Amino acid sequence: MPHLISLHDKDAIRAFVMHQPLVYIYEIGDLDDFFWPHTVWYGWVDAGQISQLALLYMPGDLPVLLSHAHPGRDDHAAFLHALSTVLPRTFYAHVDSHAVAALAPHYRAQHHGHYSKMGLDRPNTMVMENRHGASLLSPADIPALERLYAAAYPGNWFDPRMLQTGFYAGIRVGEGIVATAGIHVVSTSEGVAAIGNVTTLPTFRGQGYGRNVCAHLVGQLQAAGIRHIGLNVSANNAAAIALYTSLGFTKVAEYHEYTFRSLLDVGDYPA
Repeated sequence: MPHLISLHDKDAIRAFVMHQPLVYIYEIGDLDDFFWPHTVWYGWVDAGQISQLALLYMPGDLPVLLSHAHPGRDDHAAFLHALSTVLPRTFYAHVDSHAVAALAPHYRAQHHGHYSKMGLDRPNTMVMENRHGASLLSPADIPALERLYAAAYPGNWFDPRMLQTGFYAGIRVGEGIVATAGIHVVSTSEGVAAIGNVTTLPTFRGQGYGRNVCAHLVGQLQAAGIRHIGLNVSANNAAAIALYTSLGFTKVAEYHEYTFRSLLDVGDYPA
């Protein structure tokens, strides 16, 4: 009978997630030593084999839960229900829509949108001129990036620590950065990267800056030996989906984003 366990064996986790690397881009990347100390892992184990997986990533004050139903199994809701006994009282989540019902006995959910996972797992053979001068950024560019995000993408999930990886691209005009494409997770040892925090200053949109900076970052990642590149995009963002499709990305899965708060904290817990 399946049961919930805490996982600590990287090899066992890797064996599970590598069956669908583009779906589990974040999980694979977080096996890297750069991210591993910020992770807690849980598995639904049946006859000694992992059948469902959950990652609780804790980079700061708000933990983030990642858990997606494994194809061919119908026990993901049962896994999440069991998982609710060990989850924090408040957390953000990337989960399937049935998670709300599975966690409802203990949590209230606030929906933040429907998203698509897109992935690229083959060499990008397009030759694209770097006509806007995209280049890789460094930690010295953090103040300029923060100004760009404040103007073009407020409230995003920018982690300045990602500049240390060497895989953050931008386009400079004068003293400022007008377009950027970063990463949420990257691991050369695991061969994966998740692109994120992509934005262009409003006055420069529609001129190819976004496509240029994304293509440059993809090229740099692939040149470094990254085999699987993924990203998450709002299912309603037709322009972004078209851009990523033009670069060779394809849709591989869907999920929803929520904030879950314990009923103990919102005052709805049954007496």
